[in-house]
Amino acid sequence: MFGNWLRARSVRRFLNDGAGSTAIEYAMIAGLIFLAVAVSLNLYGASTGSLYTSLGNKVVEVLSRP
Repeated sequence: MFGNWLRARSVRRFLNDGAGSTAIEYAMIAGLIFLAVAVSLNLYGASTGSLYTSLGNKVVEVLSRP
C-alpha cells in the first residue's frame, strides 16, 4: 500500500521539479552562443585569408618588376 503512495509521490515530485528544464535552457543558450562564435570565426578566417592572399600577390608583383 505504501509502495504505490511513494511511487506516486516520487512521480509528482519529478514532474514539479524545474531544475532539469533550466539546465536544458542554459545548454541551448550555450549552444547558440557557440554557434554564433563559430560562424563569426569562420567568416573572419575567410576574410583574413583573402587579405593575406591579396597582399602576397601584390608583394610578388612589386618584387618581380625590373
